[in-house]
Amino acid sequence: MVNFNVIKNGVGFGLKGFGFFWGVFDRFLCKWLCFGDSCSEVQTGTCSFLFLFVAIIFVACGYAIVHLPKTTRKKIGKITETDIKKGDVEKK
Repeated sequence: MVNFNVIKNGVGFGLKGFGFFWGVFDRFLCKWLCFGDSCSEVQTGTCSFLFLFVAIIFVACGYAIVHLPKTTRKKIGKITETDIKKGDVEKK
C-alpha cells in the first residue's frame, strides 16, 4: 500500500529545497544566462528579481503541500433500508 503522507512530504520538501537553491543561486543563474558582458546591470537586476520571485513561489508551494490537513475517508458499510428511510443515504 502506498503511504501518501510520505509522497506528500517528499514532494513538499523537494519543492522547498529547490526554491531555496533557486533563491541562493539566482544571481549566478542570471550572469550565466547573459554569456559574458552582454547584459547591463539593470537587466541583471531584473533577471535576479524575477528568479527570486520564482524561488519564493516554489518555497510557498512546498510549504502549502507539507502543511495540508490530513483527509479522512468515511468507510462505507452495508446500506440498509432503515438508513435510506432516515435520510443518511440518498436513493439512486
